[in-house]
Amino acid sequence: QRQEQTERALADASVALNSSLDYAQTLATVARMAVPRLADYCLVDLTDENGAVQRVEFAHFDSAKQAALRPTALRSAPDPDWEAHPIAQALRTGEPTFIPEMTDEQLAAVGRDSEHLAYLRALAPRSLISVPLIAHGRTLGALTFCCAESGRRYTLSDLALARDLAGRAALAVVNARLYRAAQSEIVQRAQAEADLRKWAHIFEHAGWGVIILSADGQTLEAVNPAFARMHGYTAEELSGAALSPLLSDAARRELGPHTLAAKANERHVFEAMHTDRDGREFPVLVDMVAIRRDDGEFLYYAANVQDLTERRRGEEQVRQAQKMEAVGRLAGGVAHDFNNMLMIIIGFADFLSQALDASDPRRRDADEIRKAADRAAGLTRQLLAFGRQQLVQPQVIDLNAVVRDMELMLRPLLGEAIDLATRLDAASAVRADRGQLEQVVMNLALNARDAMADGGGRLTIETRDVTVASDQAYRQFGIDMAGGDYVRMVVRDTGRGMDAATRARIFEPFFTTKPPAQNSGLGLAVVYGIVTQSGGHVWVESRLQQGTSFTIWLPRIADAVETEPAPVAPGRGGSERVLLVEDEVAVRVLAARILRDAGYAVVEATNGPDALKVLRGSGAVDAVVTDVVMPGMGGRELAEHLHAIDPAMPVLFMSGYTGSDVLGGGLQDSGAPFLQKPFSPASLTRKLRDLLDRR
Repeated sequence: QRQEQTERALADASVALNSSLDYAQTLATVARMAVPRLADYCLVDLTDENGAVQRVEFAHFDSAKQAALRPTALRSAPDPDWEAHPIAQALRTGEPTFIPEMTDEQLAAVGRDSEHLAYLRALAPRSLISVPLIAHGRTLGALTFCCAESGRRYTLSDLALARDLAGRAALAVVNARLYRAAQSEIVQRAQAEADLRKWAHIFEHAGWGVIILSADGQTLEAVNPAFARMHGYTAEELSGAALSPLLSDAARRELGPHTLAAKANERHVFEAMHTDRDGREFPVLVDMVAIRRDDGEFLYYAANVQDLTERRRGEEQVRQAQKMEAVGRLAGGVAHDFNNMLMIIIGFADFLSQALDASDPRRRDADEIRKAADRAAGLTRQLLAFGRQQLVQPQVIDLNAVVRDMELMLRPLLGEAIDLATRLDAASAVRADRGQLEQVVMNLALNARDAMADGGGRLTIETRDVTVASDQAYRQFGIDMAGGDYVRMVVRDTGRGMDAATRARIFEPFFTTKPPAQNSGLGLAVVYGIVTQSGGHVWVESRLQQGTSFTIWLPRIADAVETEPAPVAPGRGGSERVLLVEDEVAVRVLAARILRDAGYAVVEATNGPDALKVLRGSGAVDAVVTDVVMPGMGGRELAEHLHAIDPAMPVLFMSGYTGSDVLGGGLQDSGAPFLQKPFSPASLTRKLRDLLDRR
């Protein structure tokens, strides 16, 4: 009967050991199966790779003792160096520890301290077998069987059973650990493959170029599609190819020092010029690293390559805008001073002309002076247009209509050698000054004519409605502008084109590649100023011998197109009393004479405070004509003081400058009456008469 129980216990244990690959859980199951058939309680200890012992199971036939002693039992795994401990002895020697009859003295020798001894006496072992778990010459742990309350004592046959069971358990532990290691390797390999797929995906779909460069720095061992597209090739064409055909002459000379720096410093960042399939050079930023094995052996180079073309274009736009802003402020200031002087020249030339008979040669001299002053006034208007400081009369207009109207005028100006073609597909309107847009079309057309003067060519003017996404403006069109709805006009010629140096200065005032007698150098500067003042953008693309394209974006307007206003009749004089405020003496004398000749009674003041003093001393006036920019108190502040006294007082502003003092001061937006210097006597009298008649 005992033999049958032994065989049944081994069979059941074998089934349990072979049913799971979780060896700690399986051994715990075996321990519980051994109680009470083979022991009153059973302990399972395992060693890790470092030799530390961990108790994984404590099973006792008495459930009360199981609950009370289990926490202490699991914490009481023996140190293998513990001489007196029977389990430590089995672990240390690799041989079973067999104690048929355990005495209290032996138990006391095992106890580490009083608390541990109390725990051992609570277990009350009377007979013990501790068998090491050994596989392939390595001790994996120990199974310990103890008899206590039952009074049973172990025999040699029990020791043989314990050895058999431990041998089977050791194999189960080895198999389970091998399985666990294999599973871990599978998981690690799967993770590595997933990481490889992830990096391959990044390599294939990255927006920047990625290359693997051979150890000698000469051969492209692998490239991603972005790098290939950057240079006009496919990845298959470049993989295994030489790097040098993709480099400029200077980049080829500098490649060696760059790779040496990357190898010496592990990482090296530099800029270079690359060449695409068509031979076009473009700037790139290269971030190169040296790849090594874990032992430090150098393998190859890896590099990220970023096309800097768009960045350089953006930087160029910023520099151009800053330069245009600075030159525009300078131009506006110069125009202001010239307008005052031209006002005097034009006015007194008119006085001379009116005072002389038509047959008098001096009359012709005065007329020539007036013509020259008018031409000079035209230059100042162009300067103001460039500086975006020109007062305009914006209205909702049809850009297609402007181009069609200009087309009839342009054909004879372009000549028979130049073919003019228009493709007007825009269906929307824009808000701008019609006269200014006509000037834009004229200036661009004449610039194209001069570029095709050698042998003729083709001038194309296109319009189209364009919607630009807020995050795609730069990517689509290469210009930094807000997203939204635009009308785009392109003026394209087949002329001789421009190099990069000329293109960088094309919008500067007085910059020209033509003879001085042929051009003032203001045409394209005026285009820039007008488009920018109208809330638009202008950009030029050109290459030598490949023509030039000017592209203009103007914000699209949904309002109906406005009709042209009727012309204003010449002004009449009057007898009202007018206060004239002007700090420039000659301009004040001229304006006073114009007004007095028209019948008005004129009171003069040199500035704002003087004007208020004159009013207090000489009584009321019917209207005020004042300069905008004056020292101490400007015209706008003077008007506020006057309207505090008489809210209905008519005030006519005049200025030779239309910068922040006029545009920024809100005079144009508020609709305040304004005269731009230089003005004619008729303009002054008409404007003043209209103002007085509306009172």
